[in-house]
Amino acid sequence: MTNRSTTPGPLNCKNYDIPVFLQTQVMISAIMDINQRTPRLLPNLTLGYDIYDTCGDVNFAIMATLRLLKDQSDPHSCLPGNLSSTLPEPKTKAVIGERHSEVSVAVARVVALSSLPQISYASTSKLLSNKLKFPTFLRTISSDEYQTKAIAKFVVKMNWKTVAIVGSDDEYGMYGSDSLQQLFFNEEICVEFVTILSSDFSQNNSQTRTQLNKLVQSINESFAEAIILFSKEANADIILEAAIEKNLNRTWIASDAWATARKLAERKGIELAGQVFGFTYKMGEVPGFKEYVKSTFNGTNNTFIHNYLSCFDEPGENTDITKIDCSLTKSHRPCLHPSCLVNYIDQDHYNVYLAVQVIVEALRHLLKCNNQSCERSPNFTASEVNFTVNETHLFFDNNGDPSIGYDILYWNITGSKQGAQIITIGEYVLDRNVSISENNLTKHENVSIYNCSKTCSPGQELKSQVKKCCRKCVPCADGEFSPANGENCKICHKNQSSSAERDKCVDKPREFLDWQDPFSITLTSCGVLGIIVTIVFAILFSVYRSTPIVKAVGGYLCFLELFSLLICFCLTFSFMGKPTKTSCMVGLPVFGMAFSLCISCILANLLQILVGFSFDLKIRSWIKKLNQPVAVVTAVSGIQLALCVLWLYYYPPYPEEEESFSEETGSLHAYYPGDIIIGGLFPVHQMTNRSTTPGPLNCKNYDIPVFLQTQVMISAIMDINQRTPRLLPNLTLGYDIYDTCGDVNFAIMATLQLLKDQSDPHSCLPGNLSSSLPEPKTKAVIGERHSEVSVAVARVVALSSLPQISYASTSKLLSNKLKFPTFLRTISSDEYQTKAIAKFALNMKWKTVAIVGSDDEYGMYGSDSLQQLFFNEICVEFVTILSNDFSQNNSQTRTQLNELVQSINKSFAEAIILFSKEANADIILEAAIEKNLNRTWIASDAWATARKLAEMPGIELAGQVFGFTYKMGEVPGFKEYVKSTFNGTNNTFIHNYLSCFDEPGENTDITKIDCSLTKSHRPCLHPSCLVNYIDQDHYNVYLAVQVIVEALRHLLKCNNQSCERSPNFTASELLVEIQKVNFTVNETHLFFDNNGDPSIGYDILYWNITGSKQGAQIITIGEYGLDGNVSIFENLTKDENVSIYNCSKTCSKGQEFKLQDNKCCRKCVPCADGEFSPGNGENCKICFKNQSSSAERDECVDKPHEFLDWQDPFSITLTSCGVLGIIVTIVFAILFSVYRSTPIVKAVGGYLCFLELFSLLICFCLTFSFMGKPTKTSCMVGLPVFGMAFSLCISCILANLLQILVGFSFDLKIRSWIKKLNQPVAVVTAVSGIQLALCVLWLYYYPPYPEEEEVSITILLRCNKGSIAYFIAMICYNAFFALMCFLFAIKGKQLPDLYKNASRITISMLLFLTIWIIFIQAYINLVGKYKPAIESAAVLISSYSILGCHLAPKCYIMVFKKEINNEKIIAEYIRKHYEQKGMAVVKS
Repeated sequence: MTNRSTTPGPLNCKNYDIPVFLQTQVMISAIMDINQRTPRLLPNLTLGYDIYDTCGDVNFAIMATLRLLKDQSDPHSCLPGNLSSTLPEPKTKAVIGERHSEVSVAVARVVALSSLPQISYASTSKLLSNKLKFPTFLRTISSDEYQTKAIAKFVVKMNWKTVAIVGSDDEYGMYGSDSLQQLFFNEEICVEFVTILSSDFSQNNSQTRTQLNKLVQSINESFAEAIILFSKEANADIILEAAIEKNLNRTWIASDAWATARKLAERKGIELAGQVFGFTYKMGEVPGFKEYVKSTFNGTNNTFIHNYLSCFDEPGENTDITKIDCSLTKSHRPCLHPSCLVNYIDQDHYNVYLAVQVIVEALRHLLKCNNQSCERSPNFTASEVNFTVNETHLFFDNNGDPSIGYDILYWNITGSKQGAQIITIGEYVLDRNVSISENNLTKHENVSIYNCSKTCSPGQELKSQVKKCCRKCVPCADGEFSPANGENCKICHKNQSSSAERDKCVDKPREFLDWQDPFSITLTSCGVLGIIVTIVFAILFSVYRSTPIVKAVGGYLCFLELFSLLICFCLTFSFMGKPTKTSCMVGLPVFGMAFSLCISCILANLLQILVGFSFDLKIRSWIKKLNQPVAVVTAVSGIQLALCVLWLYYYPPYPEEEESFSEETGSLHAYYPGDIIIGGLFPVHQMTNRSTTPGPLNCKNYDIPVFLQTQVMISAIMDINQRTPRLLPNLTLGYDIYDTCGDVNFAIMATLQLLKDQSDPHSCLPGNLSSSLPEPKTKAVIGERHSEVSVAVARVVALSSLPQISYASTSKLLSNKLKFPTFLRTISSDEYQTKAIAKFALNMKWKTVAIVGSDDEYGMYGSDSLQQLFFNEICVEFVTILSNDFSQNNSQTRTQLNELVQSINKSFAEAIILFSKEANADIILEAAIEKNLNRTWIASDAWATARKLAEMPGIELAGQVFGFTYKMGEVPGFKEYVKSTFNGTNNTFIHNYLSCFDEPGENTDITKIDCSLTKSHRPCLHPSCLVNYIDQDHYNVYLAVQVIVEALRHLLKCNNQSCERSPNFTASELLVEIQKVNFTVNETHLFFDNNGDPSIGYDILYWNITGSKQGAQIITIGEYGLDGNVSIFENLTKDENVSIYNCSKTCSKGQEFKLQDNKCCRKCVPCADGEFSPGNGENCKICFKNQSSSAERDECVDKPHEFLDWQDPFSITLTSCGVLGIIVTIVFAILFSVYRSTPIVKAVGGYLCFLELFSLLICFCLTFSFMGKPTKTSCMVGLPVFGMAFSLCISCILANLLQILVGFSFDLKIRSWIKKLNQPVAVVTAVSGIQLALCVLWLYYYPPYPEEEEVSITILLRCNKGSIAYFIAMICYNAFFALMCFLFAIKGKQLPDLYKNASRITISMLLFLTIWIIFIQAYINLVGKYKPAIESAAVLISSYSILGCHLAPKCYIMVFKKEINNEKIIAEYIRKHYEQKGMAVVKS
């Protein structure tokens, strides 16, 4: 690079690049090899070389190119005879270079002037493939178009769903980032963010450090799975250094500009930055070049080698080979030991070699050489060297692009001693698929490393979370489906619903009143009954037709009445079953006709009765007139018949499904001498006849507004020269104005003419590359109109530090003072225009737009910037980039136009933004009128004020047009000047115009003059019409002249009488003064910022059809200030809810947008359960863990805590039962205490019954532990204490049973072991003690605890058992002893038991076992707050089973049957029992 900055000063080169030095040696060695080879490839001819170090600087490169274009006959001349001819034939016949695309673009513009072939070895910009703009450019490296496709294919192959893009603010980086966004858009890969590095990013100043910090923070916070760095090596160096410092550890994708950079790969700690994949053109090796370098260039010497070796041979340089450090990253010297150079041979070296071979192969064909001689002399023109190499592996397509694909690289850390080793892991063949060796690659198919879902199960879709690119899987709502892979849930078609899994749409079952439906059966039965009854009635009426009663109901009319009713009953069947066309037509229409017949018969009968019994003569007279039965029936039913027939004929019921100038000329030139010359560049003709076929160039499409712009400049200069008092006393301004024909080559040649040396008018070459061109006579240039042409002109005028002021070029690129240090403008940058358009679209509440741009700096920046501004705000349905030759109207452009019109016609976009030049807008609007598109258009400033377009016939058919243009102003006195036919002034442009107008037979009758360009096929109009074509650009030209004059007054220190300084000044001095201008002219306050941009905003225009006699009237409806605010003066209708294409624009709360078939047309659908949306169509977001969505789905609310509340009816019931149990237990205890000495108390165990009652009392009290909000205490008390208490109860019953068995068992064997067990205290202690120990262990090691369980809309508070094993053990333990009691009780039923003790125990134990078996089943299956209620109920039933079956009967005997609570009665009962069994009983 150079030390170029915004501060003027001498330029020097810095940052010596060893690989590029080796590239020069590849070219030199290849040329030397061809000259020395035997047999000779070019016999009797010697190839030479002329190589320049451009220092990566555009200005240096242009000056070097001008030197290469020297005339053979006049080495000091590089100027053409005229603008439409090429430069003199240069001695140089081909150029190899340059490396950087941005520099190659500038060089290609210049070499094309001499049709000199240029072959680049490393410039990859797609822009250079345009043969209309760069007809002589070729390259031995693939275009970026294929590189971006390769990167996109690779990302898809790796199954990444989220990426970030970092580009640079140059042709290379802007195209790469823009193209990748388009490709990822089509592949549905989310671009989390796009960062464009400033042009001076590698300068390491405060602004760039701030940008670097923001970028690192964005990367650190992002969810992107890969960071694509599409920028030059210097920028990548800075970013990777920061990534290592911050230990970012991300995945990087390197563009070819730095993918093979060993300096970066060998950086210390590169593994901390993360893994790096890269793309580079197919690898090759220069034959013999490694050996040539190892031998220190075989003793060859040239300027570059001499410079390098002098750099190396410094005093004290260490020459010990074993101690040589070959790492650029550890060496601060610009050169390494020659033995190290072989390590820095890369792919660009092979591409340089290929370029030399291509030129040699072409020369052999051109000069018809064999191995002995060449038939043709080497005196040829460079234009003949425009070729295709056929007999090699390399050939060029029509765009000059080679047949070379890409290798996919990986920076492998493993096995590399230092840094990373760059290895090849795959390849990309042009326009085909990526193939990768996947051994070492990890692909996350389902979830990214940042825990973001990548694919979803069928029936789910990916939903954006906090970060727009991090998505989670959520189920589709009802009526939607997603087949899989996280596709957006789509709404099912009208007659479909989603399946249960939401993975597909299924046809909705057709529903109708089926014959088997109970309702149908009932109706059918009624209909059949009606038919039978009607027939029976008809028979009866027929039999008794002569009786009075039949006559009373109308006589024969009753038969018509019965017939109509019979039809009505039959029609009942037409409403059942699947509707058909016949059944629909028969149903109601026939019923209407039949029933009207019935009613007409009844009406006729009533009239008969009224006539017979009415004695009011007046009433009788008019009723008698109506008493015509046949006429009444015929009239009434006939009208209905006619009505129904018309209905059936015109609108029959049907079954449906209901869902739930053309002259060509040379360019023009006007010159007026003066002390100070101001240059002018104007595209008076809009274009040339340039094509890919060589031939003479002519200008065409005369542009009247631009012609008027030339006259604004001339009249303003003349006014300054003639004004009194003089602005520049004793000085005269002159002008040198060229018609550039809108062509870059014409503009460059015109610029070279303006840069002529004062002392040598034919010279335009500098003394050396680091100096500027000789001081030109022209001191400032006004122009050019188009940004693309201004870019090329600005590159050239910067060589002489000549200030250039454009009146219409709006590209943001031109604001870069490092690249365009002498450029200023009197029109705002596109940066503000795109912001104005975006603000306007938001102000209009549009949600969907389409963008149409052009393939040039203006259109590409506009479309790219608008996409960035609309990001996340407005949906861009499609972006179309018009080809460069779109206005040529050939077969290809017509195809593109048809595709564009079709896209617009099908789209849901609410506005079409056309960001392109006027010629393209002309073609598109003409097609829009023809196809009656009727859309809303937004015009960029390039055509917003184009009267020719506004006055097109039928412009209203295209639709409404809004436009943006810089703030309006009027050139003082210019309208009068034009109306007076330029006050008799004459210059080349006026002369040409008037000669064009004064054609033979021209109609000069002013009343018949047609001032419409759209109706005139001539390029000129009558002079009286010209005033209609004065537009805003004219005022900007006027401002440019005033700026130069104001700067001259300050520079020359002028007052109204004299100027202190002579006009001998340099252009750079004038530039400094222009940059400091701050003045007001005609109410316009003008100054320039640091970028050379003016302090002027935008007006918002509207093409108003109403009130205009022809076409549209362009009116101002608002403005956009540079503060970022839009203000609209007119009351524009804005639909804030639904677009004209029935797409939702805003949604109610609780709804979100869902895409339909078209990606930008969205409908409002309700959020699913557990999601919410605050409104305005925001995506439904999932509620947090302990929240649920409100009923309206507009917010998340905390889920209520659910538990068995004390007020719950179930709780009240259980509590009542528990209280009752406690009371009964206490009453029983009192009774047992009162009768403790009676036999019945002794029969139930004596003192054991009190333990039994105590345990039951505890169980009843435990009922309350299951109600209310669970606590640690209540959970620990519940079931564990119940287990202990109930085991105590069962142990008492078991001890009692053993007592009975011992007392009445006479089997000695059984009696002996039972007697051993008949230890009540021991039994109770042992049985309840084991359970006590078990429950204590449970409570100690795994105690139950309260927990929260999240269910659909609530949080359930419940007790966790702590240990299921202990719980089951407790239940099983009690169940085991309950079973033992049950068995012993059955055994005891055979014994004499007056009180039925064993029987009652059998029932109570059976109830206990049954209840807990049922409880376990219910407990497993039940979910919700009533689970503890089941536990409580089980405890209550268990307790009541003992209380009710075992103890209650005993209390009943105590209170109500005291007579059997007697020992004698018991003894008598036992005696009788045994006597009945035939056993002897001892009597007392």
